Amino acid sequence: MSLRRTAALTLLAACASAPAASPPPPATPPLAPPPAAAARLELPPGWSQRETHRAATLEGRFIVWWTSEPEPIPFNQPFKLRVWAARATTPDVPLTDATLEVSATMPEHGHGMNRSPRVTPQGDGSHLVEGMLFHMHGHWDLIVNVHDANTYGQAILPVLLE
Repeated sequence: MSLRRTAALTLLAACASAPAASPPPPATPPLAPPPAAAARLELPPGWSQRETHRAATLEGRFIVWWTSEPEPIPFNQPFKLRVWAARATTPDVPLTDATLEVSATMPEHGHGMNRSPRVTPQGDGSHLVEGMLFHMHGHWDLIVNVHDANTYGQAILPVLLE
């Protein structure tokens, strides 16, 4: 038997008898589930049966919740949002002195809404957003900018309008 063939057979035998390698660890740890704080927020009358959506800001500083009126969001008709923000360290305590800016874009189309919504702070820490209108079906990103003292955060919340 040639030396090359002997080396190849030896290598094959070594591979067959070697213990199976354990799977590599995941590249990133799984994300923690969002806090259940949204269920504890007090919704204004008429909003209490609405679905509440939530997400952390990109930097992880704030948690943002929102609900729409009507729910689900209608096509090409005005709708309102009720939006709350809280610090990530105290996710069940809405900020009462934060400033919120709300807009929406269609990332696949490269454009936003045809309207500029009005954001009005409410006494309960929420913000009423009026003048929203999604004029096209598809994927929208609801963008909420949170300003609290010298801290800033941005949440991008996907919305699928069917």
